[in-house]
Amino acid sequence: MKNQIQKKPETSEAPTKPHGYRRPHYAVSSDEAGYDVSIHMPGVNRGGSTVTLERGTLTVEGNVTETAPDAWRSLHRELPRRDFRLQLRLNVEVDEGAIAARTEDGILKVRLPIAEAAKPRSIEIE
Repeated sequence: MKNQIQKKPETSEAPTKPHGYRRPHYAVSSDEAGYDVSIHMPGVNRGGSTVTLERGTLTVEGNVTETAPDAWRSLHRELPRRDFRLQLRLNVEVDEGAIAARTEDGILKVRLPIAEAAKPRSIEIE
């Protein structure tokens, strides 16, 4: 049995992104009308993110775009070059038609308004 290390042939192609996702940092705040979710996704531009709501699960995905010049080569990366993915299971019904999202400085802000049927209400006693 031979133990040999074979060198891969050098190519001029740029390295590909590793498969998989990383979970972004996020914060949730609420008021009487709904929830605000702020998701930190550095390197993701406005067109590189998607927000979906399916069966009570909010899914946010962000594709990282490379901004370095072609001739630039990093010596060390503190953050992996992976895309972002966050899944949150919602425990309250939201008004799907009124969900709003906007991007500002690498932070995606999603507004989840509570559905009228799920809001607390006062019941009159006869």
